[in-house]
Amino acid sequence: MKENFNYNDVPVDYLQCLNDQCPRSGDCLRFQTALQANSETISFLVVNPVYMQTREECPFWQADQLTRFALGFNNALSTLPRKEATQIRKILYEHFGRSMYYRIRNRERLIRPEEQAFIQQVFQNEGLQENLVFDTYVEQYDW
Repeated sequence: MKENFNYNDVPVDYLQCLNDQCPRSGDCLRFQTALQANSETISFLVVNPVYMQTREECPFWQADQLTRFALGFNNALSTLPRKEATQIRKILYEHFGRSMYYRIRNRERLIRPEEQAFIQQVFQNEGLQENLVFDTYVEQYDW
């Protein structure tokens, strides 16, 4: 868990775990998050421990590690000739939908690692040879 962890950043619908008998609890984000709840936390969603007693492996385990999200790609688009930029925009519209495309491009929504890879591939397919650099990057937990 990162040093400056703020429990208030945890989404209210994030499923947490209190199973301290789990062999993977030490590196599970769901368990480590539940440990951070303080006296001001009235309630949170938790995995049913009875359900977990009948399972050999936990289907809810999530690595306690930060994820590198990207924000925006306006800078990369602005460096391309108009024809290539228009083609990239068209492909990304079709993939994400127009509204989501603009939210992603304009830094209103985080770009997940798999989405970054897709966008990178689109840029490469349209002639951008070097690695795409997004406008900015943010490291945070993937809730």
